[in-house]
Amino acid sequence: MEPEKKKRKLVDVNTKLAIVKHLSEGHSIRATADKFGISKGTVQAAKENRESILNKAESNHSLSKARIVEQSEVNVILWRWFASARVKGYPISGPILQAKAKQIANELGVEGGDFSASEGWLHKWKERNNVRSYKISGESGNVDLERAEQWKSTLKSLLLGYDLKNVFNMDETVFFRALPDATLNHAKQSCNGGKQ
Repeated sequence: MEPEKKKRKLVDVNTKLAIVKHLSEGHSIRATADKFGISKGTVQAAKENRESILNKAESNHSLSKARIVEQSEVNVILWRWFASARVKGYPISGPILQAKAKQIANELGVEGGDFSASEGWLHKWKERNNVRSYKISGESGNVDLERAEQWKSTLKSLLLGYDLKNVFNMDETVFFRALPDATLNHAKQSCNGGKQ
């Protein structure tokens, strides 16, 4: 009866790096193979390719570090924009945030494959910044009285020639294309909308 062949085990760069480190600490090939549960041939190959493994690990580390730096820049700039927009009373939704994040990433030159303003990214961004979705309660802001007086005189001239029975108060029906009535907001701030 033939002895069973061991299945080849794929070893990632981090494991190869750990193997190289273990060998450099003075451990034998056999001891290293036993520790990592791999064949002596795999350990021998890692030993022979030590330089390329170290170079590959360093380049992977640099790439991931660069991505983190670029993405954190996007997050910081997005937070500043978000805070500024909310102070002005603009309602901000998830899709608006995602579009703005993509715009910021493009302006910073972050490559498309390195940054994606996905639903998962949005969820994590909101958690990190303690941002929640709220229904906007009421309007805030001052009415421009001068402009309101101008509108009264303009309205009178627009109504000339119409019988009063054909003049209706439409009030809020003109808001069918208005801004959303819910917004993302920092959890510890009041959530009021601006004037429609």
